[in-house]
Amino acid sequence: MQQSTSVEWWRPEAPAVVSDAGPALIADETPDARGRFAYRALLAFTFILVAAPQSYLPVLAPLRLAFVAAIAAVAGQLFDARGRAQAGPTPVAFKFAAALLAWAVLTMPLSIWPGGSLRVLFDIFIKSLIVFWLLGRIINTPDRLHRLCWMLSLLTIPLALTGVRNYLSGAFMLGRIVGYSSGLAGNPNDLAMILDIVLPITIALLLATRGLAARAVLAATALLSIGGGILTFSRAGFLGLAIILMLTFFWLIRRRKAGIAVAGVVLILCLVPMIPAAYLDRVRTVSSVDADPTGSAQGRWRDMRLAAQYIQAHPLIGAGLGQDVLALNEARGSEQWKSVHDIYLEFGVDLGLPGLALFLALLVSCLYAAWTAERRTIQDGGDPRVIAIAGAVRISLIAFVFAAVFYPVAYHFFFYYLGGLAVAVQTIVRTARTHAIIRQDGVPV
Repeated sequence: MQQSTSVEWWRPEAPAVVSDAGPALIADETPDARGRFAYRALLAFTFILVAAPQSYLPVLAPLRLAFVAAIAAVAGQLFDARGRAQAGPTPVAFKFAAALLAWAVLTMPLSIWPGGSLRVLFDIFIKSLIVFWLLGRIINTPDRLHRLCWMLSLLTIPLALTGVRNYLSGAFMLGRIVGYSSGLAGNPNDLAMILDIVLPITIALLLATRGLAARAVLAATALLSIGGGILTFSRAGFLGLAIILMLTFFWLIRRRKAGIAVAGVVLILCLVPMIPAAYLDRVRTVSSVDADPTGSAQGRWRDMRLAAQYIQAHPLIGAGLGQDVLALNEARGSEQWKSVHDIYLEFGVDLGLPGLALFLALLVSCLYAAWTAERRTIQDGGDPRVIAIAGAVRISLIAFVFAAVFYPVAYHFFFYYLGGLAVAVQTIVRTARTHAIIRQDGVPV
């Protein structure tokens, strides 16, 4: 910390921007004065990624708006960083993400289908990592974090409403409701995941918001997300939701919000009789695999065993990035073209144990970033919005750790968006602490 604050220590102290939101920043050093274009492009990308307006306005599809917004955000961030040293050390999570990418590229020539691995790299994985990096670099102030989280929360409203509408109208496919129109939530399992991981953020905003109208909107959004997630009949969604509600209850107790915690429990208990009986029957198959009449749970368990056997036979170099489908086809002796529904096994089959270890290290580093950001902001008496959102991101990541056992989305945006938010809150806290130190008598301490 001393080395990072010793640069140009002789410069006269600039007037501070004092705010009741947290530690004051030096006026000419405030990150909000930089990167506005990149930040707005990132907001546009988030909106397009989740809401998918091109699905409702086909005339927009050829414009590739998400790609354009992402490129604009990258270009804006690179231009802003040109000729300026990045404040603070490189986040550990970025280093693990770079190592994971490097391992995926190095093992690509040994893939079962190198061309297929290359396609997964550029179609999905590299995009997720770019968004991960953008979030960690661009979201560098409490205000930016707060606005982005509000957008994420509000974007779950059309997703959850679509789930409710499809259930009430009988829009089913293979016994499950049809998902949202976007690729990010195009099937019921993905819809349940995005509603789950954003739910703690919605609750955090509810705690950090004072306006009655805003609180009413957030409370309704949270209830709608819970209802929409239940109607997906997703077993993984149920597991994630149960963990989120349990962790949120204890989090509220620890933050001396026992009244809100108890009220939430009472409200959920009142809603339990409204849950469809078929949903309860389906979630029972989480612990009783043989009880699933559709054979889905049995098939997934069989694929998980085959994936574990493949990892045992190929511990160092796996099937190649995104090629667990081909590896399982060979192991099954039939072409079912299904990925193993377990992110950890997916990494193990694709990239071997080294790739799995790098992903676990990345996951743990993101969890640690969110946890330390929350703890240090509490110690410093910092911005309550940062405290709440950091805690919410930590809860979402913990829920993801367990739900990942049922999801085949190793390279998609879900985790990498959460991880980027974890790095963002870590960066915000580090910046606030650095400026707080500089402001003491105008010299570093």
